[in-house]
Parts: sequence; C-alpha cells; structure tokens
Amino acid sequence: MKFGDYLRQLREKNQWTQPIAAEHIGIEQSYLSKLESGKSVPSDEVFGKLSEAYQIDLEDLTDAVAAADLALLKNVTPVATSIEQTNVRKAQSTHRWLLTAVMCLMIGGACLGIALVPDASQPAFHYRSDGVLKPGEDLTAFSIINDTSDRSATARQQFVNRIDQQDRVFPNHRGDSFVESVDGGKRYFQLISQGQVESKSIRKWFIAPALALLLGAFGCFFIARTK
Repeated sequence: MKFGDYLRQLREKNQWTQPIAAEHIGIEQSYLSKLESGKSVPSDEVFGKLSEAYQIDLEDLTDAVAAADLALLKNVTPVATSIEQTNVRKAQSTHRWLLTAVMCLMIGGACLGIALVPDASQPAFHYRSDGVLKPGEDLTAFSIINDTSDRSATARQQFVNRIDQQDRVFPNHRGDSFVESVDGGKRYFQLISQGQVESKSIRKWFIAPALALLLGAFGCFFIARTK
C-alpha cells in the first residue's frame, strides 16, 4: 500500500472529509491532498501532526505501507526509527526460526540414523525337554516313545501320556544337554538346533519422530525465508 492511500484510509476511518481532516491536523487542504496523492512527503513536524490527529501506530504503518514508499519517509525520524526497530525484530525472528530449523534437522537426522541402524543378530541355541522325569528314571526315558516294537507298547503309551514339551532358547551354548530340577522330578533338555536370530529393537519407532522433526525443520526454514 502507498503512504498516501494509508493516510486516506485513516481519514475515511474517522469519517472526515479532506477539509475537516486538514483542520484537525492543522495543515492546508491542498497539502493534505498532495500527501494523499503521493505528490508530497511530510516533514517531521507535519508527520507529528498527522500522527496525533490520526493516532498513527508506527508498527502498523511499517507493516502496511510498501517498502518503496517507506524509503521516501526515511528522513522522517519516527518512521526511520520504527523501520529500524521492525528490521531488528524481523532479523531476530528469522534467527530464531533458523535456529529452530537447525535443531529440528539435527535431532531429526539423529533419530533417522538410529532408526536405520540394522538390528543386530545373536546366537540362538534351542533346547527341548519332552517331559518331567520322575526320581530314579533314566535321563533318556522318554526316548521309548520312538520305540515301535510291540513289547514296549504299554510303556511307550505311559510316556506318551506324560509328554509335556518345553523349549528353551539361550544365546550361549550350554552343551549338548543339561538337566534342570523341577517340581516332581527333573527335566532333561537336549540341543535340537542352533543358529542366529535378530534381536528385537525399538529403534524402528524413531522413524515417526524423525520424519516429524525433519518436516518441522523444512517448515521452519520456509517461515524464516518469508519473514
């Protein structure tokens, strides 16, 4: 907006005609007409009268009036001071937004880096026990289940009825077998397989905050640029 249009809007806001406004301001109507048409620029004294009559808010003026017209008012002390203060505020605001953007970018990048680290694998030794061995029973007593001869059918059925398989997985090798005491007897665990498993990690959850922070960083950069 041009400075002259700004003055005209203030006059119309007060519902004053040019003659009435000129009288309130204490200048000639012809001079006010030149100010509103942009043919003249006010001095410090005249600007003081305009400011008093129209209750001009300098911050509002510097925000509303175009930069080219503000440049014409550089010799008006109050306007020049207001422009300088506005520029300082804008510079500080831009600096804050840029700092926020950099922080979001750094933290978001760190979160993304954590999320993209591959899960580590670790050894896995898989042991199995077929059931609880009673006191005095041989450690391999449950192996009779695999005996298909007729003479062992009754004994085999007894052990089949007692089957209660339990598995244990350990990250370290505990030998080909081991015994574990339990209520009612003991369990005999035998190694049935070994390999590698990926350890479960919560790192993937870092993807969501990483993306949010990176988007926030770009948003802050955009705001800083438009300030």
